[in-house]
Amino acid sequence: MSMTSALLASAVLAAGSLAAETGGPHVVWHLPIPAIAYGAISLGIFALLLGITWMFRNAGHTLMVGPDTVEHGKHRASGHGTSEGGTGPGH
Repeated sequence: MSMTSALLASAVLAAGSLAAETGGPHVVWHLPIPAIAYGAISLGIFALLLGITWMFRNAGHTLMVGPDTVEHGKHRASGHGTSEGGTGPGH
């Protein structure tokens, strides 16, 4: 058995005997913020990541087909009936 595992085993045994003598486990570590705050922070982070993901929801379509906009002053020859989808001018 290595020195580290021997120290760990003795610490565990000492903690177990201390808990048995005092009548049960006791709080060893106090959290710096209330427990519910950890959930609220996690929920906020996931909402932020969802918002960032949502901003790029149409990026694949735009990169494959091109933007659904036409530059100012440039119009298609036929006003309608294109094969591309979208809602931009000329559709």
